[in-house]
Amino acid sequence: MKYISAILAMTPTLARGRELPSGIAAMAVAAALVLSTGAAFAQSTNLEVAWTIDSVDLTVGDPFVLTISADHPDGYHVVFPSLPDEWEAFEIRSQTPLPAVANLDGTLTTAQMYEMALFQTGDYLTPEVSVSFRQPDGQIVSRTVQPFTVRVNSVLQAGDEELRDIKPQSSIAVPSLWPWGVGGAVAVALLILGAVLLWRRLGPDPVLQSGPVDTRTPFEIAMDQLDQIEALDLLTHGRFKVHFTLISDTVRMYLLGEYDVPAPDLTTTETARAVSSSDVPSGPWQGALSILRTCDIVKFTELTPMTATSEEAVDATRAAIEALRPAPIVEPTGLEPAKAASA
Repeated sequence: MKYISAILAMTPTLARGRELPSGIAAMAVAAALVLSTGAAFAQSTNLEVAWTIDSVDLTVGDPFVLTISADHPDGYHVVFPSLPDEWEAFEIRSQTPLPAVANLDGTLTTAQMYEMALFQTGDYLTPEVSVSFRQPDGQIVSRTVQPFTVRVNSVLQAGDEELRDIKPQSSIAVPSLWPWGVGGAVAVALLILGAVLLWRRLGPDPVLQSGPVDTRTPFEIAMDQLDQIEALDLLTHGRFKVHFTLISDTVRMYLLGEYDVPAPDLTTTETARAVSSSDVPSGPWQGALSILRTCDIVKFTELTPMTATSEEAVDATRAAIEALRPAPIVEPTGLEPAKAASA
């Protein structure tokens, strides 16, 4: 670009000094404009966008995640499309932006997850959408995301849809049942009587009567589980998915044990809806929700988190659970003296 600026600066001077004919000066200006356009095009050609899916074995109503990944140079701002709740045949349930990930070639990958579902079998093509990029100089460029095919399989096996003739009812000779009924009742009564007599003679077994009971609170259980996750040292062996899955399970089990929110059986979006109608404090819940979403990114995509983020995940989870912990109930004091004074 600096050579183009020099040509544009020199052209009027040369023309005025008659060192270049006016036609050659005009050609120099045109060449500078072409080179400038080519340089701007080269800056925007390394922008790539594509769909990815977290599952290929889908049946009717199964939730799945489609992710738009955008590769771009550092300094670019990416604007992903906001999809409606009813996106043609797709039902959009949530739209979650993901943090940028650095690549080995110096570029960045920014992504956004779309949780959705389909309710008919067949092959479905995603509608055409575009991703916008704002360059450092303020120029806006767009890239079209190529349509992606999602296949929904039927739960029926081959041949299950064929109609079959109804078989006639078989005629079976039914013998008289009252002797069997009387004999069975007598046998059951004798068994119950024998069991009662044996129990009175031997007495209840203390070992069978009471098993081991975990007396730890949900908070103590969560803290012990986080200590065990650290002790496994999964990050050293590159097992990021297992590491973040265990952290997610710890947060969900704490919500179930402390606030009776069935988080282990719900998606993160469904958990957020259940928390909104529970006793979970809304302020501290935002920290736990951020941890669950980070765990979902690692679990459901091929993106590898930053090393620092992975190492701090356990400590961040401890802090989030401590913030969610209910305040201890303080027993009122001085009631008896007050009663005495009133008497």
